[in-house]
This record gives sequence, C-alpha cells and structure tokens, in this order.
Amino acid sequence: LDRYAASLGGLVATALGAGDGVLGCTLLLRLGELHEMDPARLDEAQATYARAEDTGENLLEVWRRKARLAARRGDRATQLEALRKLVDAASELEAGERADTLYALAELELRASETVEPGLASLALAMDNEARPARAVALLRAALDFAVDAEPVARLYESVAREHGDDATLLDALTVLCSSTRPAQAVLREAVDLAERREAEGRALQLLERAVVLAREGVDAGEGLWAMQRLVDARERRGEMRAAASWARQAAELASADESAPLWMRAAVLATRAGDLDAAIDCYEKRLASDPGDATAWAAMLSILRDAGDGQRLDAALVKAVEAGHDPRERNELRMERARRLLEDAAKRSDALDTLHAVLDEQPDHTEAAGLLIGLLDPEGDRDDLVALLGRRLEVAEERGDANVGASLALRLADLLEPAAALDVIRGALRWAPSSVPLLRRRVELLDPELEAAERADAIEQLLEHERGDARRDRALELLRARLAAGDADAVERAIERVREIDPSHPAVATALAWLADAKVAE
Repeated sequence: LDRYAASLGGLVATALGAGDGVLGCTLLLRLGELHEMDPARLDEAQATYARAEDTGENLLEVWRRKARLAARRGDRATQLEALRKLVDAASELEAGERADTLYALAELELRASETVEPGLASLALAMDNEARPARAVALLRAALDFAVDAEPVARLYESVAREHGDDATLLDALTVLCSSTRPAQAVLREAVDLAERREAEGRALQLLERAVVLAREGVDAGEGLWAMQRLVDARERRGEMRAAASWARQAAELASADESAPLWMRAAVLATRAGDLDAAIDCYEKRLASDPGDATAWAAMLSILRDAGDGQRLDAALVKAVEAGHDPRERNELRMERARRLLEDAAKRSDALDTLHAVLDEQPDHTEAAGLLIGLLDPEGDRDDLVALLGRRLEVAEERGDANVGASLALRLADLLEPAAALDVIRGALRWAPSSVPLLRRRVELLDPELEAAERADAIEQLLEHERGDARRDRALELLRARLAAGDADAVERAIERVREIDPSHPAVATALAWLADAKVAE
C-alpha cells in the first residue's frame, strides 16, 4: 500500500504539474480513499481531500468525501463546512442525496447550542425538500437538550407535528411548547383535550397547572379559570378530595358572582368528603356572604356544625340562618332547634324564651313552641306573660276546634286568675267544648253554692252525664243537695229521680221527698 500510495503521489504531481486538474483531482480522491483504509492515516486522508478541493474539480465528490471523513474523525467544524457546501450546491444533487444532505446538516447543527438556530432552518428546508417527519421529530427532540432558547425548537416541533404527526406526536409537541413558551390559553386547552382523549391523565394535570401558572403571571388570572375547573374534576376522579377542594376554592375566588356560587358549594362538598370540616364551613360562609338566602348552603353548613359538635358556632349560625331565611316555617324550624339547644343550659333560659316568643310571633299556632314556653314561664314571676300566652293559645285551639287542648289550656289559665275571671275562662271554653269533663268539674268548683246556686246545680247535672260508678252516685247526691239549696221544686223532683236510679234506698231520697212534700203543701 505504501508503494501504491507513493506511486499515486507521483502521478498526482505529474498531472498537476501539467495543469491537468481533472486528472489530478481524480488521483487525489483515489489517494485519499487509500489513506482512509488505514485508521492511522486519517489525517493524511483529510489533507489529501483538501488538495483535491484546491483543484476546483469534482467538488461535489470532494465535499462528500470530506464530510464523511470528518464524521469519522469527529471533526465537527470540517463536517459542517463540507455539508454546507453540498447544501449550497443542492441543485446539482439528486433528490434523495439532496434530502440526505439537508437532514445530515440539520442533525449536526441541532446538536450544538451555537448552531441550533441555523439547524432549524436546515431542518425546515429538508422538510420542504422531502418530508421525513419521524426523523424531524427525533432531531427536534434531541435539539431541546442543546437549545439555549427552546421556543423556536418547540414551535417548529409543533408545526411538524400538526402537519405530519399523529396525536401522540402532537401531544408531545404541544407539551414541549407549553412548557417552554407562554402559549395562549387556547393552545393549552387543546393540549389538555388531546391528553385526556389519549387518557394521559398525568400529562393533562401538568398542562392544566401550567395554564393556571401562566394565567396568574399574566394580566388576567381569570383566564385560567377553565383550567382550575378541569383540575377540580381531574383531582376528584383520582380520589384526591383535598386537592380538588383547594382548586374549587381557588376557582371560586376568581370567578364572577354568578360563576362562584356553584364553585363555593362544590368546594365545600369536596372539603367535607376530605374530612376538612373547617374548610367546608369556610366555603359555605363565603357562599352565604354573597347570597345570605341560599337555603341549601345553610342546610349543608348547619349539618356539618351539628356533626362537629361546635355548639357556640352552631348557635351563631342558627341565628344568622334565621335572619337570612325567606320561608317562615323554615325560619321557625331553625328557631326551634336553637331553642331546644338553649334549654339544655339553664344560664341561657332568657335566650330560649326570646327564641320561643319569636316562633309564636311568626306562627301563633306553633304547638311545640307554645308548650315549651308555657313550661318555662314561672307562674309567679312571669304570671302576666303566662296569662297572655295561655290566652292566645286558647284562641288558637278554639279556631282549630281542638277541644282537648282547649280544655287543658283553659284549666291552666284559670289556675292563674282570680275566681271570677277564672270562671269566665271556663264558661267561654265550655261554649265550644261542652263535653269536657275537666271543664265541667272546674266550673262546679268555681261557682258559689249560694250566689250561683242555680247555675251550679245545672253544671252538676250536666257533669252527672259523664260520671260512672260511685262517682256517679256521689255526683247525683251533690246534684240533689244543690237543687234543694236552689229551692226549685221541679228541679228537686228531677234530682230525686236521678238518685233513685242509682241508689233507691239512699236516706237522702226520703229527706228530699219530705222537703218536696212540704214545698207542694206550701204552694
């Protein structure tokens, strides 16, 4: 080989000396090829190709050889120079070689930070010449490791992916673009949609969080509201309730008044499911701050407070819920709940009384409130209030036609009044509850045996119809005595018959018959 190389060297000298550049170039290319066969002579091969280039002949082949050899030697600068010269002469190359050369140049340029920019131009030219999307994608992905500014690489990657790639490639390109640039929210939304379609949940979460970050760094953080709402859904699907609640809360804080309402409610529900009751209550309070009349929010928050056992906070919430409520019955349900809780603490009796009074002010026929209040009021210290309450309750019972309740109320009221006033109450109640035995008995007790003897006797006779056994006998005797006291002979005669029906041999019968005989004689 050495003798052959020396021989070729002599021939080269002869040809060049004779001014035959074509032959000299051909011989130099042969000599360079010979040197390449020996790894120890690669530098000599490179020098030989440089001499061949100096001839100005067959330059395309010379540059091919130089580029190939430079790649073997790791001589990036020489390889770049040769490839660029080939590209400049691309019109003289066959289509396939032209594309190969362009892609080779692009690859070399894209693997160094200082030549990434021209490498992108070379790759774009290569794609225009002959689209090889798989290789382009590989080159661009590699270029990201070298680029100082990743945005131009990302944008070309996106362009290639949109025109030539599948969904997986486009998703990767959009992910790169979104992470290395500040894309519009529309681009981020497209990337998220694509990730979700491909069930790339982790990628979707990263993109959504990126959208939120960019929106917050921009002029209007509200532009990222869509991403926050999607993050709520995504975290909830994954069972991450605390994170979902946090995103719902952040979204609610950014949203308009109308949009925030369901977000606050959802944040509260999610926080509850996460076991963070304080956060849930806070979310309900935020919702109620904008719409105090939201009954659903009140109901949910009160339920949490009940479960939490926070009596003081529940009491305050019940007061506010009553103030904000629109439905009288719902307000009174809340008042009654509060009253029951207040009654558990003797020190809060006054508040309980006020609460029960408020119930009756709004719903006079509220039986439970009235019953509790009647039980609370002191017949001595609260006599006037108790009398007034019993009077109102008695009116309600009359309106309802509830004889049993009316009788009980009338008796209780009568106990608080002077005899004359008490008798008026009993008489009034008997007008619409005439068969009430307790009322009839109380009327008998209240009537004066001397001053109101006739009425009292009538009352006893009416009561007699309801007595049984020994009590009926005793009542019949009492009737007889009352009739005798009243001095009405006809009435006495009827009373005697009543006693005879029960106990014909009773001594009172004989005494009464004697009185009746005397009365007849006197007539």
